[in-house]
Amino acid sequence: MELISIVIPVYNSERYLGQCLDSVCGQTYSNLEIVLVDDGSTDESYRICAAYADMDSRIKLVRKENGGEASARKAGFSASQGDVILFVDSDDWIDSNAIEKMYAEMEKYHADIVVTGYIESFGSKEKTVWNKLQADVYRRNQLERDIFPSMLCCEEYFVLGLWPYLWNKMFRRKVIEPYLLMLNEKLVVGVDAVCTFPVFLDADTVSIMQYAGYHYRIHQSSVMHQFRSKEEEVENIRIQYQEFKKFFGNQAYNEVLLPQVNRYIMHHLMVRAVLFLGQKMTEGDAALPMLEEMEEGSKVILYGAGAFGSSLYHALNHSGIFSIIGWCDRDYKDKQAMGYPVLSTKEALQKEFDYVLIAVLSKKAKDQIQRELLSYDIEDKRIKWLNIAALDRVNIEKLWGDYLE
Repeated sequence: MELISIVIPVYNSERYLGQCLDSVCGQTYSNLEIVLVDDGSTDESYRICAAYADMDSRIKLVRKENGGEASARKAGFSASQGDVILFVDSDDWIDSNAIEKMYAEMEKYHADIVVTGYIESFGSKEKTVWNKLQADVYRRNQLERDIFPSMLCCEEYFVLGLWPYLWNKMFRRKVIEPYLLMLNEKLVVGVDAVCTFPVFLDADTVSIMQYAGYHYRIHQSSVMHQFRSKEEEVENIRIQYQEFKKFFGNQAYNEVLLPQVNRYIMHHLMVRAVLFLGQKMTEGDAALPMLEEMEEGSKVILYGAGAFGSSLYHALNHSGIFSIIGWCDRDYKDKQAMGYPVLSTKEALQKEFDYVLIAVLSKKAKDQIQRELLSYDIEDKRIKWLNIAALDRVNIEKLWGDYLE
């Protein structure tokens, strides 16, 4: 049996760590090296890691000063010895046969990368999430034809072809090592993406499985649900852009990759720094041109409470350009449980409003919501979305201004 290394960065995850480690130690594939990297935890995480290391000789425990996700992943990888690598986040868990299934796929097709779906877990509710690109085995010519042109952006306006996470993939060490060790440790959000996507360019065979054995836990303390200052968010996105340019800029495939990178960066700006983007696009004008035209002072219902909807809700409330009188989402009960003031669609539409602004980034999702709103006899002219023409005119290279080094 080949040695497989599982790298688990740990930072203040005492609440969930036991479930994570139980799931990893209980795998049906037994020839494992489990590398735990305590990244300067201030809670009981290190004590929990040490206790598990005492019980399971396969566990290697690394303790370091806090340096962030990229630093922890690099430290764990450097301490590992397996020629096959997986990553698991310390607040998540995996099915008992997950590694066995993924490794069998890797061996069967001599794959450099195995990609899976994942199970999104929020409390007792679970949802399986698949990659948008078709499950199949892709050899080199198929990667160039079917994967590279769509992996960062497969639909307009923005839909990822492949989820960018390190943790829903199994890698041959040889393909991931150069990119992982070059990770910029200043990155906080987007660490996985700037490593994962370039790795595909060096793969000869990739298997995308119609299988999901990884459980991704959604909770408020997750890095993806934390927002920092505008300056910190913009700087983080700028670093992402530089990293993508570093890895993709001289590639033979840059004509298909760089337009996707631009869309990906625009997506991150809209999700995490929408006020910055709005200010740059308007250059001091009253209305946000990233949105279809609405009169200043209009009463607006915001439909959508995902990452973009949440960002836009706070940005528009901050700007005062419109009066946000209601916020709704199909999954309003889940959002309410997370503390968001989100209503059901029916309840929100009982308010007096001028427009419904659809706050999603996928055109397919927008079209579905629009059809729902039309079924409530809302006039089409009162339903607004993104101003795609304006967004497509944004010059990413010139966007950063004073944020450039």
